[in-house]
Amino acid sequence: MSHKGMLLVMMQPPYHLEEEYNDWYDTEHLLDRLSAPGFETGKRYVSSSSGPRTYLAIYDLTDIHVMETPEYRKLSGTSFTPWTKRLMRRMRRYRALTEQVSPGDAVSQPCSSLLLVRFSGLLAADAGAVVDGVEVSFAREKLTLQHRVFAEERDGGVNYFAMVGSSAPLENRMGAETFGKRIAGSIDLAMSFMPYRVGMTWERSIEQD
Repeated sequence: MSHKGMLLVMMQPPYHLEEEYNDWYDTEHLLDRLSAPGFETGKRYVSSSSGPRTYLAIYDLTDIHVMETPEYRKLSGTSFTPWTKRLMRRMRRYRALTEQVSPGDAVSQPCSSLLLVRFSGLLAADAGAVVDGVEVSFAREKLTLQHRVFAEERDGGVNYFAMVGSSAPLENRMGAETFGKRIAGSIDLAMSFMPYRVGMTWERSIEQD
């Protein structure tokens, strides 16, 4: 039985390209991906912490194999549009193709804040401990709207991603007291995001919060 997939992409456009980057993502890139079979949702977020702004896009997939379809291949790699090729060369990008470990077939729900935590270099056998730890940390929190765990095989190990949507920003509670030292020690990314709105400037987003 195949699991739901999630394509997760983070980008840091240079400040002088940020407006063009958002125009490109909103008017071309996101729409192209959502036109491919198997792409169920596509949502954009922007980091809510200080420092260089990181943009996050998450796509719910029927399964990870939709990335192998002829329709998707016409949109990717050597088939990138000239606009895509030019911008991709000018920004930092992180991409992960993951399978949903928990809970079943859930898809992304609207939220006001999204916490993303990555556990790197673990084992397939650690899936239950990661899921249980996320459950303990956030299931009973009143602000939590949705919590999910995804897995990606990479470099001989497994990276897990915890994604927690909430009605207001949540504190990252994923420490050694919940997971144990080994699993907690594998956390190498913990970021909070807020939804990106088309045409939203950074100054306006701060006012809205």
